[in-house]
Amino acid sequence: MSRGAYTLRPLKSPAPLSKSKFVHGMQCPLYVWLEVRTDAPRAEIDAFTQALFDTGNEVGEYARRRWDERLARAGREPGILIDDDPRRHDEAVAATRAALEGGAAVIHEAAFTHGGVKVRVDVLERLDDGSFAVHEVKSTSKYDEAKHLNDVAVQLWAVRGAGLDVSRATLVHLNKEYEWPGGDYDLERLFEEEDVTGEAEALQEAVGIDVGRLLRVLQADVMPHVPAATSCSKPYDCPYGEVCPALDDPVPHPVGELPGTSGAVERRALAEGYPSLLDMDEVAAARIITYADGSPHEKWFTTWKATASGKRIILPALAAWIAQLPHPVRHLDFETLAAPLPMVTHTHPFQVVPLQYSIHTEHDGAPPEHREFLAAADDPDPRRTLIERLLEDLGEQGAIIHWSPYERTVIRNLAADPRYAEYAGRLKALEPRLFDLGKAVDAWVFDPGFHGSWSIKKVHPVLLPGTDPSLIHEDTGPVTYSDVDGCASGGEAAMMLFEYVRPETSAERREEIRGELLPYCELDTKATVDVLGVLRDQCGRAGGPALRNTEPAAGEISERDPSNR
Repeated sequence: MSRGAYTLRPLKSPAPLSKSKFVHGMQCPLYVWLEVRTDAPRAEIDAFTQALFDTGNEVGEYARRRWDERLARAGREPGILIDDDPRRHDEAVAATRAALEGGAAVIHEAAFTHGGVKVRVDVLERLDDGSFAVHEVKSTSKYDEAKHLNDVAVQLWAVRGAGLDVSRATLVHLNKEYEWPGGDYDLERLFEEEDVTGEAEALQEAVGIDVGRLLRVLQADVMPHVPAATSCSKPYDCPYGEVCPALDDPVPHPVGELPGTSGAVERRALAEGYPSLLDMDEVAAARIITYADGSPHEKWFTTWKATASGKRIILPALAAWIAQLPHPVRHLDFETLAAPLPMVTHTHPFQVVPLQYSIHTEHDGAPPEHREFLAAADDPDPRRTLIERLLEDLGEQGAIIHWSPYERTVIRNLAADPRYAEYAGRLKALEPRLFDLGKAVDAWVFDPGFHGSWSIKKVHPVLLPGTDPSLIHEDTGPVTYSDVDGCASGGEAAMMLFEYVRPETSAERREEIRGELLPYCELDTKATVDVLGVLRDQCGRAGGPALRNTEPAAGEISERDPSNR
């Protein structure tokens, strides 16, 4: 289906808005119109996103148990769970009404319809004074007003409109300070309740106006106007980006490709008639692509120059940076778990826990040597095992190449953990050996093929022409991330680690996961070997080694360098 090609559907329901559709409409009226009134295809839900949904459902189940445990301690009946099938909303409303008339203290997934809006309340609680509290449960570690307030506010509006006296509204989220010791979760400590009654109250009049506006949008058979300030990605990514009829044909090399650029630069460029970097000559670029005070921004200008010329630009500082890498050169990549519900003992919700790494080591004149580690799923202390193996595999000499600050952060966090104090000194000794290749490319390599991105999966195919976006060359021939069954992205790797450590995962499934995770992580460090090799060769052919020691010999790029963001 091409952009803007869709079939209009009739508006069947007198209450076409749900709390999620209200939030979507508040972000963009066209988003909710496409969702309700057309057959426009949504972006497919990938395995990573589906796993997030599944985890959210699991968090919701634990939240229900929390309230039921409270009721049990008070000698009362557990809460009533209403069928959450959206196709049977009217029956759910009737079941909710019956539960309320029966005096239920807590109703899970309580259903209401008011003013064209259908809502489900995660937890509806009857308070001691006879009024009610609306509790919205989120699989997050904090309240995010941009994402959560409209969600709570429309529920408050609809439930009150349906006749209930609601005196309290809360956002229930996971407590990032809770440390899981193992065993059953302490549900009172696992969750936090943030009272947002005041914020939701302040929006009630506006919610009523916005509901009316969005209902008129949905009742119309014509595409709604999209305000100029509308975001396609905030607070949520719109799933209709590939077919959205409001989006113009893509501009080649838009001004937004400038790394870390501000909206002010884009607005300045558009005001002068330059939607693309290719439209500017050198005079225009020097005038427009600047800091706010008008001073030159060397990194942006060099990005423009490479884009406009169609040629790669490598600044001399890169040759000096490569020349001072101590040997042997090791390439490190971690895969980590950051589960909403802690899966490793003595960790917190969303705590980053390294469970896997890959290391490729370059020795002069020899093929890279590969070492890898993936913790045993039943290891009671996998971080300790990882640390011991990591220190052995990295040795005490040589550069440690990584891509982005992530590996440095993981090592620092391990060194700062008091549980592993005996390793702190040796872990801290790794820091001077860390060299961020991604940051070096970001600062000193400019190619129109990067399109403003310095991710390894973007840089690798540009520097190794003829490869597809995820191609990595192995000795046995080309291997791609998509060839690694079940695991083709960092998000999928994280979700597979989550499944790997779950107690209910079978031994057979764990072996399957090991067979998918190990080659995936190996590709990441093989990719940095490839990239460094290409850059080393290009700098050498350009006479780079003669520049040795013209820059600080340190793993971190100098913060004084004007090319830094």
